[in-house]
Order: sequence, then C-alpha cells, then structure tokens
Amino acid sequence: MEVSNGLGMNCPHCGHRAKQRRSKTHSQYTREKVYRCTNETCNFVFATLEEIVRTVASSANPNPNVNLPMSARAQWWESQRNSKVG
Repeated sequence: MEVSNGLGMNCPHCGHRAKQRRSKTHSQYTREKVYRCTNETCNFVFATLEEIVRTVASSANPNPNVNLPMSARAQWWESQRNSKVG
C-alpha cells in the first residue's frame, strides 16, 4: 500500500495518483466523486462516496439541523469547555 498525503485517491489497480474529475452532492452529508488514474497505461475511472460521519471539533457557528455523533476527543473537548463556563 502506498502512503499518500491525504488529498485525493490512489488508483486501486496500479497505485498511481488519481485526479478528481467531478463531484455530485447526494445529501447534506454525502458527496460522490469521480476520479481518473493519471497513469496513461491504466486510465482507470472510478467513483467514490465521501460521507461526513462524526464531529471531531464543534463548529463555532453550529447549524441546529446538523445532528452528527461526536468523536471521543470532541466529547472530551466539549466537557473541558463546559467545565470552564460553569
């Protein structure tokens, strides 16, 4: 498995970097992205789903309609923040 910088995706066939070509919003939390491998001998095109799954750090401008579970770290951070307020 090749280590990446966290941006984009690697081709599952040849391991080269794949560039994002387009994206489409499915819901408030889900987006589909289409990628093409940059290796000209491969040229694999594939789709991924990107989904927001949890809160890592609370928003400074929270939307009351957003209801996501909080990571353990976010829960700890919130407890620390709340203990300083009270």
